[in-house]
Amino acid sequence: MDDRVKRIRTVKECEVFANNCSERGREDLAAQARERALQLKAESHGAKTEAEREALEAVYAYEEVISARNGKKTRAGRTWQMIERHGIIGAVEQAVNRPTETQGYFALLEMGLEEYAFEAVILRHPELFTESAARISRERLHSWNSDSVPKESPLPEPTGAVDSDTGEHPEAQFSGTILGYDPGGNRAHGVAAATYVKGELVDIQIKTLKTAEEVLGFAENIRDLKAVGIDTFTCWSTGESGWRPADRWLRQSYPTVTHSIASPNSLYGSMGINGMAVLVALRTRNKELAVTETHPKVLFHALTGRKYNYEVLKADMEQMTSECLGMDIKTVNDHEWDAALSAYAAFAGLSQHWNQDLHQLETTADERLVTPCGPTHYWWPT
Repeated sequence: MDDRVKRIRTVKECEVFANNCSERGREDLAAQARERALQLKAESHGAKTEAEREALEAVYAYEEVISARNGKKTRAGRTWQMIERHGIIGAVEQAVNRPTETQGYFALLEMGLEEYAFEAVILRHPELFTESAARISRERLHSWNSDSVPKESPLPEPTGAVDSDTGEHPEAQFSGTILGYDPGGNRAHGVAAATYVKGELVDIQIKTLKTAEEVLGFAENIRDLKAVGIDTFTCWSTGESGWRPADRWLRQSYPTVTHSIASPNSLYGSMGINGMAVLVALRTRNKELAVTETHPKVLFHALTGRKYNYEVLKADMEQMTSECLGMDIKTVNDHEWDAALSAYAAFAGLSQHWNQDLHQLETTADERLVTPCGPTHYWWPT
């Protein structure tokens, strides 16, 4: 690092220095100034070890990427929440277990900050992370042809996570459109059509429709519909009160939001009727359509530790979905937000980032699951 850059003592001075260098065509010095800014931010946060300092620098670098994408200063709200809950090392571990964001990496590359990718930090300190996180990091950086991949400390071969024919993760193979759907009743049906090309989100349409019939028309016009993530009961139970193994598991796992996990027999209206009607119609047209049940209210709590409140937390919730999906997400109501998160849940399951399926939990001796639209999933983060 240039001595002039090393002597900079504030983030503001770094920004001014970087801008001046860019104007004079010295992108090498501009990149060093941006790097120095990350160091100063991490130092002020109070990192206790070298690994923590590098991880914090990576978070601040990530904020540079999403700020550039959004055209304004943007805080990585969900990432900081994870840091508060799990510590900086645990938060980085969870970050790489989200679907890959190639665009974010190449944005860092353009800024000269590629060594601040979360994956690069993990591979510099593999002993602090799980073998799974290290494996994912190595394979991602290799696929991005990054020179920052360390050559030492070879990792174990993946166990089933990579396709044996293509050598790629499922996320890198997935192309098509996923429909997220929140059946909200008349004039309140939220839909989100997320289109992916080789694991990258390239477009998303988010709307509020009037009826389930409009939802079907919207879905039937999607050329390459591969999956649906839906906030409805995708299967029914014959047991007491209609409780299913998934419902009992959620109530036990998230006791502070049990009021959001109601007895299936007590529910009525669009969620139960319109949701299943849409699924039956879509599965009639395409028996291979992947379907996962979602529960956005509980899912939001599972991912952030906070209680769902769209009116109060709208900005934070949109920031969360923007980070998850890798694209700026704006919604006009909670039904649209629920639909966007439902689309993400389907992709996370398809890409095997979420490998827990609540519909695979065992039933009791006095109940069975009935599947009117055929077999479905309930993919959930581990």
